Amino acid sequence: MTHGIVRARDSFEAPADAVWSSFQDFGGISKWAGRMIKGCTLEGEGVGAVRTLTFTQGNPLRERLVQFDDADRSFIVNAAIARPSRSENRESSYGGIAE
Repeated sequence: MTHGIVRARDSFEAPADAVWSSFQDFGGISKWAGRMIKGCTLEGEGVGAVRTLTFTQGNPLRERLVQFDDADRSFIVNAAIARPSRSENRESSYGGIAE
């Protein structure tokens, strides 16, 4: 299995608190991910919650919230990607939302 790190940066024309309020809603990913997300269902809440994302193209993705830090404005998810030929697990972190 290959492991890698993906880093992405983006800028928002909004106060940091407003941006974080969109990101911290684990089931509300469509608020900031736009049209690439067709749907999202959420099982549970807080650390341990699982969201299943349906994309406009591609396979569904299940992400489990494994760490959440409101003060640091960050969270980490573990994702299981189901593909016809294989399954993959990956971990992603979101955060670093600064003023």
